[in-house]
Amino acid sequence: KVQFKKWMDYMQRVQDLPRTVTLKPVQLFREGSLSYTLRPFAGGAGDNLRARLAAVGAVCAVPATSAASAASAASAPSSVRERMLGILQALQQFHAAHWVHGNLKPENVILVSEVACLSDPGLHLLYQGLPPEERALRLSDCARYHAPEVLQGGEPTTASDVFSAGRILEDILAASPAGGTGNGAAKDKDADDWVRRILPRMTAADPTERFPSAKEVIREME
Repeated sequence: KVQFKKWMDYMQRVQDLPRTVTLKPVQLFREGSLSYTLRPFAGGAGDNLRARLAAVGAVCAVPATSAASAASAASAPSSVRERMLGILQALQQFHAAHWVHGNLKPENVILVSEVACLSDPGLHLLYQGLPPEERALRLSDCARYHAPEVLQGGEPTTASDVFSAGRILEDILAASPAGGTGNGAAKDKDADDWVRRILPRMTAADPTERFPSAKEVIREME
């Protein structure tokens, strides 16, 4: 199909991105109606952001005096800001190359030695040409991470990638040991300020009110 060829071409171009930005597929192929991407093993499910946030949440539920809490805190990610900057910097590599990721969610943020790599991009290319209702149905399992215009049948853009990143920031904040924006210790007023500045513009329902790409979000955070 034309859509599959577009996706294959896209995935081949992704190979040009730095190794620290995305897990490069080692093989792409199709069997019947199914498309397959083989990629390097990155250490198991515990290395994706979804699993990492779940683990942090479990740590928060353990009394601070316990040995389990102390051990887990030692291996917990650094500040919310540093984690989010890492994700945005990886996303900006896509945007700088004039590509859209289009499938950003915690499961697709792979942490390799604490560096964020964005996996499984370009899925939207396989859905091109489908009726809006069918596209929305295929995205329903992760609808929270897709911008409203995408769920209504529109094509993903760099601005819709920003929306997805904003949803991920909400997840990171919810799992933060500080209960918000700190780094696991006292809540940081400066961190509160940067979140208040960027999060509403990242997750705005109207794409014209969002940051146009990851570059502008990073600039606002710095």
